[in-house]
Amino acid sequence: MNKRTDALYKEALQLKNDMISWRRHFHSNPETGLDVPETALYIRNFLKARSIEILEGTPGHTVIGKLKGLSSRAPMGLRADMDALEIPEKTELSFASRKENRMHACGHDGHMAMLMGAAELLKKREETLPQDTYLIFQPGEEDPGGAEPIMESGVLDSLKGIFAIHLDPQQPCGQAGINPDRAMASTDSFHIVLTGKGGHAALPHQSVDPIAIAAQVVNSLQFIVSRLIDPVQPAVLTLGSIQGGYRPNVIPDSVSLSGTIRTFSEEIRLQIQREIEKTLSMYCSRYNASYSFDLVPGYPPVINDKRMSHFILDLAGLFGDALTMEQMPQPRMAGEDFSYYLETIPGAFYWLGCRNEEKNCVYPLHHSCFNMDEDALPLGAALHAASALEFSCASGSDVKE
Repeated sequence: MNKRTDALYKEALQLKNDMISWRRHFHSNPETGLDVPETALYIRNFLKARSIEILEGTPGHTVIGKLKGLSSRAPMGLRADMDALEIPEKTELSFASRKENRMHACGHDGHMAMLMGAAELLKKREETLPQDTYLIFQPGEEDPGGAEPIMESGVLDSLKGIFAIHLDPQQPCGQAGINPDRAMASTDSFHIVLTGKGGHAALPHQSVDPIAIAAQVVNSLQFIVSRLIDPVQPAVLTLGSIQGGYRPNVIPDSVSLSGTIRTFSEEIRLQIQREIEKTLSMYCSRYNASYSFDLVPGYPPVINDKRMSHFILDLAGLFGDALTMEQMPQPRMAGEDFSYYLETIPGAFYWLGCRNEEKNCVYPLHHSCFNMDEDALPLGAALHAASALEFSCASGSDVKE
C-alpha cells in the first residue's frame, strides 16, 4: 500500500463507526423509487454541516455535492444510489426496516454511507484535490430510473469521468471485481395478453383455451435464446409472471404473461422481440386466439470505459493486502441505470465484496434476508476518495490552469 492510500484507508477505518451509523439509519428508514425526501434531507444536512456546496436545479430528490479542486478542466463524479426495494424485511436485525414492505435489500444504504465517508476524506483534502469532484446521490435506480433525468438536466455535462461502487454478496469482504467492457445487460420488460373464448371446462371444444395456448407459448419462448441466438452472445429471456383463470371448472377468456429480456446487443434485442411476435402469431393463428404484445424499454447495457476500468484496477492494487480486485471474466445479466451516465461520460461501474459467512452475510441482492459485512464500508470510502485524488492519472489532465 502506498503512502497516500495507506493514509486514506487508515482514516477511513477511523470513520467506520460513523459510516455504520449512517448506513443503519438509512436501513431503518428506507424509501423507494424517486420519492426519497427523508433520505435526501439527511444527506443535504450532512453536506451542509461540512460546508460542501450543494448544486441546485437537480431533478426531484437528487442531491449533488461539489468539492472545489485545483482545476475545473476535468471534473469527475462519484455516484451512490438512494432507493430501497418494495419487499418485506426478514433479517430480524436490531436496525431492521421500520417501514412495511420496504427494505434496503440491494446495498444502497451502504453505497450512501461509503460516499459520505469519501466526502469526509476528500473535504479534508480539498486544498490538494486535483479537480472539481461531484458527489452524486441519485434516487430511483431500481425503478423507474433516476440517472436519465439527471443527465437530461445538464448538471453533469462537464464531467470527464464517473465511477460507482456496488456492494456484492457473491464476493467476500476484501475482494472486488470489474468488467473493463460489458458489465451489465439491458433490461427490457414485456407484457403479453392471450385472448381466447371462455367457457365450461367440460366443453373445451366450444371454447378457445388461452391457458393451453399459454403453455405452448411458454415452452416455445425458451427456444429463442437456446436455439435461435448465437450462443456466444449473452442473452436472457425469462417469464416472471403468468396470471389467468378463476376456478378449476372454468376456461377463462384471457391469460396475461410478463417477463424480461436481457442483452448487450441492439441486434440481438430486436431479434428476440421479433421472435416473440412470431411465436405469438403462430399459436394464436393456429388456435383462433388473439394477442397483444407490449414491450417496455428498460435501461441500456452498462458498458464500462476500458481506460477508466484499468485506472480502477491499478488503483485497487495500491491498497495492498487490504483489497484484491480482479478483472471479471464475464458480465452480469442484471441491469443498472448507471448506463445512462456511461453513454456520454467515460467511467466505470465495479463490485465490492460484502460477504461474510461468520456474520451470516450470505444472502443475495434483492433477498428479504440480505445483509452486508460492514467491514466493506471503509474500503469503499477509501476507494471512492482515492479515485478522486488520482483521477488526473486517468483523465490525462494536470492541475495547471
